[in-house]
Formats: sequence, structure tokens, C-alpha cells
Amino acid sequence: MLLTTLLPCALALAPAAAGSKDPVYFGKQQLSIDEALERLPAASAEALGAWSTWGLEHGYVFAFDATAQILFVTAEPKRAKQRAALLTELVERLDGLWMGATPLVPEGRGVQVAWSVGDDFELPGARAGMQPLGSGPAVVFQFKETEHLPEILGRLATEHAYLQDWLPQGGALASFTLEWPHVAGFALTHEQQEYDPDNELVHLATECLASRNFGNLPPWLRTGLAWKMEWDLRDSIYCFPGRDEFVFELEHSAWETDLRASFKSRLKNKRDLRPLEATEFMGWETGVYEPDAARLCFGMASFLIEEHDEALAQLLQGLRAAHEEGSLLLYPDEQRWERRLPYALPAERQLELLQQVAGPEVLRDAEAWFAKGLK
Repeated sequence: MLLTTLLPCALALAPAAAGSKDPVYFGKQQLSIDEALERLPAASAEALGAWSTWGLEHGYVFAFDATAQILFVTAEPKRAKQRAALLTELVERLDGLWMGATPLVPEGRGVQVAWSVGDDFELPGARAGMQPLGSGPAVVFQFKETEHLPEILGRLATEHAYLQDWLPQGGALASFTLEWPHVAGFALTHEQQEYDPDNELVHLATECLASRNFGNLPPWLRTGLAWKMEWDLRDSIYCFPGRDEFVFELEHSAWETDLRASFKSRLKNKRDLRPLEATEFMGWETGVYEPDAARLCFGMASFLIEEHDEALAQLLQGLRAAHEEGSLLLYPDEQRWERRLPYALPAERQLELLQQVAGPEVLRDAEAWFAKGLK
């Protein structure tokens, strides 16, 4: 489940636990907690300090990518260096994709606290003064004990009250991603045989970074990007959010061939020609796994990355600004404004932005590209 609010996180730096030795992997460096707190960027040091005492007490170590945009809390110290390298590769890939897209958010207290009223009225959505998002790292947990997941969610709920109602449901999940704070988590072991923790890490970290940089993105693009990163970095897809049935081994590597076969058939069938419609992927919602929609989300993210990389950066920026503006409620007579959350950008507006950056025939271009294969 993905939840959205905009409450500031104010967790104090914690001292290193007694007896701990070099439990932090920062790029290619292995550091003590104190060394890491000195060398990391301020926001990343604050995140490490917030979780270091709990992590050390429960046998976890900490891995950062080389730019400290992701903090990975894991109970597998022998693989921490490898995971830091994987995260570095992921961050380099994502930074290259949205390079030049400045994520924007209106200034003002109403953006900081969801459902609250802002005192400053001069906030007409995306037309107001803007400041970059992207502060602080995304945090991903790999839980070695099942009880640690609800424990962490409970701790987050003390800082972010909106999580309280979701705790019973969230605590029973095998994994989760929050849009704010930018935290995700998954189990070290999984009851399903077809499971890969590295794919899980890539997928959840991608979703967290997308939210960190661009806020509340539509599920088709946020999760589509995560599937694309699995495909590019792991040569397979192992994350099937919302699916609780057996996954056959072939399903991990057949997404490209399935999509190609589907659209070859659709485009050749003159009697029952079914042009690609935006609702086929923009109508997908998290929490329910739909294989056809999932492949299209993956396919559209792949198409934009491979064929319209500059347009992708513009689309991410446009979706962010449009969501900020669409969720803004103005009360001119009362000289106040507030945020309407949760808020989903209408599919019609999403399609308008997609066509604006990738061309009016973007859906026709995408279906032809699918039929040729994702190359």
C-alpha cells in the first residue's frame, strides 16, 4: 500500500552502540557509525543516526549508495558491500533518466502538513514559488524477523500519525512502500519459492526514489519504472505486488516476449482491431495484480526510457506539478488554502501531459514498438 502525507521527520541523531565496529558500507568504504556520521551528507547522516541504535541492537548493518541517496538496513553483512554497489548502479541509472528534470513543490506550511490549513494564500499550485524536492535519503529495510516490520511501522506512526489507521493492515504485509516518509521494507525470507531479494531491493528503492524526487506519481509510471529497473539491472522481474498465488519460473523473464506477442496479434487482427487505450494502464491501481496491466506499465516505462528519454524527464516534472496544482483547494473569501489528500490526477490529464511531451500519436507509436519487441 502506498500512502501519502507531508509531515516533517524529526528524528534525532543517535550515538553508536557500544561494541559496534564498521557496520556502515558507504559506496566502497566500510566505516564505523561515528566515521559515517562525519562523512555522509547531513540529511543522510541524520537518517543513519535515526536508525543506528535500533539496527545495531537487532543485528543489522547499513549500506549506502555512493551518493547516499539510499540507506539500506540489512541483516546480511556479508552481502552489504554487494548491495551498496547494486544501489550505486541503480542511482546512476535513475539519475541519468531524470537528469535535467527539476522536481517542484510549492512552498508553504500547507505542503508540510497534510489536511492542514495554510496561512499564506499566494499559492496557486504550480505557479507559485518552487523549491526542489529530493532532500534526505530513501530508507529500505530488509527484515530478518517478521515482528520487525510492524515494529518499524509502529515507530514511524509515532512520527506520522496518519499511519495509525493503516498499521493493522501494513504490519501483516511481506513488503511495503510509503510515499512519505520515503521508507520501504521487505522480508529477508519469503514463503514463495520464486523470490529474489536483490530484485526486491531494486524495485522498492526505485519506487522510493521516484516518490522522493517527484512526489505522488501515478501507479502505472512509478511501478512501471521499478519493473524496468528490475529488468535492466537484474535481467528478470520478481516483484508481483498484490499477487498471492504461485509464480512460475518462466514468468520472471517472459514480460518482453508476452507483450510483443500480444500486440503482434492485436495489430494483425483486422476484424477485432483494438488500439491501445490509455485506460489499459492508467486505470491500474496498486493492491490488485493484473498481469495485462502490469505488462503494459512495464512496457510504457520501457518505451519512454528507450525512445523518449528526454520526454520522460519532462513527464515526471509535469505530473508532479499537475498533482500539486490539482490537489490544491483555494478559499479566496477566507484567504486560505489546503491540500486535498489523498488525490489522484485524472487519467485524462495524465494522457494530455504524456501526449504533450511524447507526441499526439504516442499510444500508436508505443503499440508499434511493443509489436517489434522492447529493443
